[in-house]
Amino acid sequence: MPTLPPPSTIGISTFQEALSLYPSLVEKVYRSKLKDSKKIADALLRDRWRFDELPSSLKAHGEDHENGNDDLNEGGLTKAAVERLVQWKM
Repeated sequence: MPTLPPPSTIGISTFQEALSLYPSLVEKVYRSKLKDSKKIADALLRDRWRFDELPSSLKAHGEDHENGNDDLNEGGLTKAAVERLVQWKM
């Protein structure tokens, strides 16, 4: 089995190319493991939320907190978001 290169040797363009392959790869994995199309769609929605929406939300939360907006959950994640993150992980 070939060894993986150390992270320090992977250039940004190689990393971005690998990252661009993630959506199609994760869909293929879900389709191979799940047979129900509704479960596949739900899994893909959870995955998109985890990698796109959640980071954007946390970033916005940090910017709002820095600007004095204290209406947000101090920890950054609400109970509902933590539950959704656990569902994604499972």
